[in-house]
Amino acid sequence: MYFRPGNAEPGFLVAGPPEDFLVLVPYYRDDCEHPTGWCPREDGEPYRAEEGVAALSGKDGSVRWMGPVVPFGEAGDTAIALRDVGENLLLVETRDMNATPGSLHTVALRLSDGQELWRHPGVEGRISTAGTVLVRRPTDLAEAVLLGHPFADGTVTGLDAASGHRRWDLQERFSNSDAELVAGDLVVVRTSRDGAESTRVLDAASGREVAHLGNPLTCGSDTRSLIACVDPLDHTLSTFQIDDREVRVSGREVRPISISGVWRGRVFLSDAFTVGDPARRAVVDRSGNVLADRLPGHLLAISDRYAIFRTTDDGNISVHAVTP
Repeated sequence: MYFRPGNAEPGFLVAGPPEDFLVLVPYYRDDCEHPTGWCPREDGEPYRAEEGVAALSGKDGSVRWMGPVVPFGEAGDTAIALRDVGENLLLVETRDMNATPGSLHTVALRLSDGQELWRHPGVEGRISTAGTVLVRRPTDLAEAVLLGHPFADGTVTGLDAASGHRRWDLQERFSNSDAELVAGDLVVVRTSRDGAESTRVLDAASGREVAHLGNPLTCGSDTRSLIACVDPLDHTLSTFQIDDREVRVSGREVRPISISGVWRGRVFLSDAFTVGDPARRAVVDRSGNVLADRLPGHLLAISDRYAIFRTTDDGNISVHAVTP
């Protein structure tokens, strides 16, 4: 058996509380019993392998469970995408590397034991939140599997997380839509209708529109309560706090115009393509006021204790303690 984080997108996910977290990684195993792991096949002999997701203990690396996604006899050159972790649910997407339309599936695994809850063929997995899973059904399945996201049109559909049954979709409202990020029980969705593109905030459970954010270049969220977007034309910052349900637009321009993170009411701005230039990053508040402009690099992740930055254009990172 091999753990293959390099054959997935992303390579792994982390779930669970800090004191007992899980590291979720793809695995591969076949019926070869040779100690070298190499078993040449005779001509015509079937290739047998299994691919899935394993949950490793964050404490000692032991295997808690293994959830097959592509069973023995069907696996081959499969690309696995670990899409999202919800409440006791892991969302996985599979497609083969030969771009076969029928290979695209989204599978929900129970996070506690890896058991399969449901699977849907022909849809791309996106987000799991508030008891709802958002998937995207491509308009042209062959085109979607060949080109991949975001080059093919499709429609966002909300599914019940436990059963996989359809709750709502956007097919009648928009010609093209895609789920981008989550904040609490809300989701941010990019939409297109009659050539006009826009970004909207929807209630995840019902699909009801809660707010309209214009047509920003980038958006970000703290995943809990605050959504932030930057308009590429006037460089204003639009924020949406889920408690007050109102869009707030900054009274001043912000730069750069790419959002790398949102945390504790602060919005991190960074030009990901010029990491080595300190002038190309800043932290602002919801009004666009600059709170800091000498950051170590491009923000990759942040928590209440640590922040991780990419500090050079060739990928070096640094970890910093977060002060209250």
